[in-house]
Amino acid sequence: MNSEGYRFLLSAILPGETDPDSGRMGTSDVHVLREAIRIARANGLYLPLGRRLLESGRSLAGHDQALWNTEVEQHANLLRTIRFLNEASEGGGIDYLVIKDCPTIDHVPRDVDVLVHGEDRDAFLRLLQRRGLELEYASAAETSLRGPGMLRIDVYSEIRYLGREFIREEFLWGSERVRSTAGVDHPGLTAEATYLLNLIHGFLGRGSITLLDFLDFVRLEAEFRDPHAMRREASGCGWARLFDRLVEDLTEKRHTIMDEGGMFPFPCRYPRAFVIDSLGEIDALSLGPRERLAFRASLLLDDVVFHLENAGIANGLRKLRFAPRLGNTLGHGLRHIRGDSKDPARGRKVDP
Repeated sequence: MNSEGYRFLLSAILPGETDPDSGRMGTSDVHVLREAIRIARANGLYLPLGRRLLESGRSLAGHDQALWNTEVEQHANLLRTIRFLNEASEGGGIDYLVIKDCPTIDHVPRDVDVLVHGEDRDAFLRLLQRRGLELEYASAAETSLRGPGMLRIDVYSEIRYLGREFIREEFLWGSERVRSTAGVDHPGLTAEATYLLNLIHGFLGRGSITLLDFLDFVRLEAEFRDPHAMRREASGCGWARLFDRLVEDLTEKRHTIMDEGGMFPFPCRYPRAFVIDSLGEIDALSLGPRERLAFRASLLLDDVVFHLENAGIANGLRKLRFAPRLGNTLGHGLRHIRGDSKDPARGRKVDP
């Protein structure tokens, strides 16, 4: 990783926050710019970097311009998706929350994750389908819909990994607040609930952390009103010691990056040995041989996907019609066996 490109990216996204001289956009070194763009694209930060480059008077030519046009189009699709959800919720009388987002930095996610009450799940899915969305995937581990000109929508009604609830539904709904994405208001979560959910999802859901995730964690801390609420909730769900371990890991990264001016190779996977060892920090976790095998297999599969994406191979595989479906089916199947779930309905088919 090129250190100058890394520092340039940080100074562009966090002007004045990383070092006294940051915020300047004066480099003319094409290699620094290309490395900054590469890191930004790999970490979900191309939108804010591109904006800063354009605001500073730079032009994006050729390949970069095409990438930027796609990014702008996807950002428009994001806002269209949120407006669609707002209208559907209001028209159908069903509450929802945008979750698992990184609300402090405007960016383009791959999908929009929403939470609905368990008893509203089927009605909510029917509502979205009546309004033109198609059910793309339905299982206990994944329920997704997609429509033209919008991002994929993943629907949750519980946060369950390894056969147990990691954040109570009451806590999440009790943490509701109005959030804004690029000027579009929508129901979301407090900083504390967002931090807690993204922390455990990054660890047990994705098994990785991006620079976008890290910077959002740092900024969320500045919004905390009750920082002890997170550990209380984790303790009530039996994973306070794991919470402490993950926060310590973030604190070390923050010290390296924000205080010492060092680098960390984002995006990065949590090492499999670290993940498996950390299971011992979860109170009364009971996994049988089948669940443990599925857990280890899912970690291995996620490692493969992660490295394919970083090598730029994943986009090519997505063009093969069978590859994404095969990967999703295998990944969701392993997560179902190991006890992960997004909804208590266990993936029942929902008739529109």
